[in-house]
Amino acid sequence: APENVARLAAVKVSSTYEGYQAKGAIDGVPEGFPGDIAAEWASRGEKAGAWIELTWESPQTVSRVILVDRPNALDQVTGGKLQLSDGTEIAIEKALPDDAAKALEVRFEPRTISWIKFIVTSVKPDSPNIGLSEIAVLE
Repeated sequence: APENVARLAAVKVSSTYEGYQAKGAIDGVPEGFPGDIAAEWASRGEKAGAWIELTWESPQTVSRVILVDRPNALDQVTGGKLQLSDGTEIAIEKALPDDAAKALEVRFEPRTISWIKFIVTSVKPDSPNIGLSEIAVLE
């Protein structure tokens, strides 16, 4: 299986809800509230504008990003964008499946990058604390 290089990255986020951690989004486990909150990232009251950024010590060549929404029924990312360190920006104009068993895969021409950032641009109405259960980055 191709390596998920997200797990090798340093991770930064726009905010973190109390009791949650940013690294829950890169632990390889698409889980979260109400099961295991350690396995997901939840922002502190953010909606559109929330972001997560992965940075590597050495450049990575990647062509796929897999995004998994928080598994609860309240919070859902309905649009976003990926920014890559080489200047590429990729709009994601569809919702992440509102079910941690399913994921949204974004494919692009291979890029060699040192960081990638996912920015939420729209959410389901009344989402209290937007975030991600998982972000995977692959060759």
